Amino acid sequence: MLNRKILLIRPKLYLANDGNYRELRYFTPWFRHRNVEEFHLPRMIRNITGQTLVPIGDAVISTIDTCVGVELCEELFTPNSPHIGMGLDGVEIFTNSSGSHHELRKLSRRVDLIKEATLKVSQTVHSHVEFSSKNRCLVQWWNLSLRQSARM
Repeated sequence: MLNRKILLIRPKLYLANDGNYRELRYFTPWFRHRNVEEFHLPRMIRNITGQTLVPIGDAVISTIDTCVGVELCEELFTPNSPHIGMGLDGVEIFTNSSGSHHELRKLSRRVDLIKEATLKVSQTVHSHVEFSSKNRCLVQWWNLSLRQSARM
């Protein structure tokens, strides 16, 4: 959101369906990679934003100064994570929001995956990776160049 306007609805491309998670029981992933369509907002949201339609799909938000991409929870754990393609396309800021339950050492696995993601994309762009978890209300930023990543 920006100035009370919805810029993009980014649906999940990959759903968690193992361990405690059964997202496929109730949801369908977005299968149209790199495609966007118009979404009609419910009346309650239209009254707040003044918008009728907003873009929904697999897209990034580009500004004059930077480009921001969104990766959602399980997508960080998949072999073909969205950040790979976004990084190759020049996205500089990646976000990943997670709503996982507490699991022993899962945070350190996430941190390792975020470091790997940053190392991969930092070879093509100077990147920032943001991770937030609802359980710990934690936001961590990595601003890693190749030299910084090599020290880890």
